[in-house]
Amino acid sequence: MDGRGSVTPPGKWNQIAISFLENKALSESDSYEMFALLNVALADSFISAWDTKYAYWTARPVSAAKLLFNVEFKPLILTPSFPSFTSGHATFSSAASVILGHYFPFNKDEFHRMAVEAAHSRLLGGIHFRFDNEAGFTVGQKIGHLVLQHFNKG
Repeated sequence: MDGRGSVTPPGKWNQIAISFLENKALSESDSYEMFALLNVALADSFISAWDTKYAYWTARPVSAAKLLFNVEFKPLILTPSFPSFTSGHATFSSAASVILGHYFPFNKDEFHRMAVEAAHSRLLGGIHFRFDNEAGFTVGQKIGHLVLQHFNKG
């Protein structure tokens, strides 16, 4: 999403939410509620993604290239030091897109495209496999909808 030293994906999605609040009219209580649900979904996404990462211990593309093909692969993005499956960016972003889409329905498609782009960036950057992103994205969508249902919003 951003360069090195930038905010984490949950921080980025909170920045996105703030930028939409500046342009759209939500009541003060709806704004508080939106941030609460957004951050519940982001926290649940973290738990889900990292539980999965350490349950499956899937190698990153850089490690798989060396191990399977004896090829030195240099990703465009700094490779994180934790397992690949599932993509945290995909999980965070898809969950956030569901929550923000609920509060800003006219921008629902835009949030979805932003989440897809965030997930895809990890594939293009060479630090995830497609299945990491697809699984993370699917789980993130489910988390977002479950958070809305739990709080009687969806």
